[in-house]
Amino acid sequence: MSSLKAFLPQLADVIGTTPAALYERQRALVRQGVLQPLVGRGPGSGVELSADAIAALLISVGAASSLSEVDSRIIKYCEAQSAIGKCLFTNQKRLRGALTVILTDPKLLDRTGSIVVHHEYPLATIDYRREDGQIDMSLFGTMKPLPQSRSKMCSLIRPQRLSEISNLLRETNSEGTS
Repeated sequence: MSSLKAFLPQLADVIGTTPAALYERQRALVRQGVLQPLVGRGPGSGVELSADAIAALLISVGAASSLSEVDSRIIKYCEAQSAIGKCLFTNQKRLRGALTVILTDPKLLDRTGSIVVHHEYPLATIDYRREDGQIDMSLFGTMKPLPQSRSKMCSLIRPQRLSEISNLLRETNSEGTS
C-alpha cells in the first residue's frame, strides 16, 4: 500500500505547490471527514493513495485558495451533483466520482479538457470531447452562493496536469504491486 503523504512531493511538483502545503490540506480533509485514514499510527496508517483521495485533494486545491478555506464547504464541492442527475461523460453523479474516473480511465482522460472550479459557489464544470468529436461540458453543483463565500474567482485544472497526475498515480500504484 502506498500512502497519499508519500505521493505528495510528486503531486506538488505537478501542481506548483509544496508537499508541506498539500499535507496540511490532507490533514484538513481528514478532519472534515472527506478523507479517511487507516487505523493506527506510523507506517501502514494514514490515508491510502488512490485516485479518489487525489480527486478530493485536487478539488480542495481548486476550490480553496488558502488552507483556512479547507473547511466544511469542501464537502459541498466533493459532493456536488451533476446538473442532469448523472454526468454524460463519466456516468458519475458527483464531482469527486467524476474526477476519480477521469484519473483512472485513459480513454476519458484523453478526451478531457479543462476543469473549472468556482470559488463563490460549489460549482464545477468539466469540458470534454464527445465521441463524435464535438466539445461539451458537464456541470456539477449549484449557483447558490456558499456562506462566507470567497472571491468571485475560479480555478482551472488543465488537461496536461490531469494527465501528468494520472500517469504518476498509475506508475506509483504499479510499483507498489510489483
